[in-house]
Amino acid sequence: MARRLRYFTGPSDGLAILVTFFAKSTQFRELGKVGFVPTIFTINEPFMFGIPVVLNPSILIPYLLAPLVNYNIVYWTTYFGIMPRVTGVLLPWTMPPFINGYLATNGSWMAVLVQVVCLLVSMAIYYPFFKIMDNQNLKQEQALAENAS
Repeated sequence: MARRLRYFTGPSDGLAILVTFFAKSTQFRELGKVGFVPTIFTINEPFMFGIPVVLNPSILIPYLLAPLVNYNIVYWTTYFGIMPRVTGVLLPWTMPPFINGYLATNGSWMAVLVQVVCLLVSMAIYYPFFKIMDNQNLKQEQALAENAS
């Protein structure tokens, strides 16, 4: 089962899209500019340590919940035959999402569609927690700007 689930979206891909495209705070917008391209290639350390996700209790719930929900989506779509099983091909770990699902299932567009669904579900799980952190950062930036002037 581990081989089947390995080729789908990572635990912080939804958060990376939210930070890159929907952030209002300067800190998150700049982090999105720096970290989005590496995240496409499954190098998510800029977000892990820039937000920070590591040792941050406010992001722990979605960080644990999003992969569990996505793994269940992938498992059950494979179990019911909606998506074909992976062929066992060994792809590089830096293969971008959507390409890796397509190649791992021997050219199945349904796998790409399942990856899109997993990414959207991940974004929905992260969104309320991201919004809280973004608003906190925005308030801090505004307070610093008022104190500086």
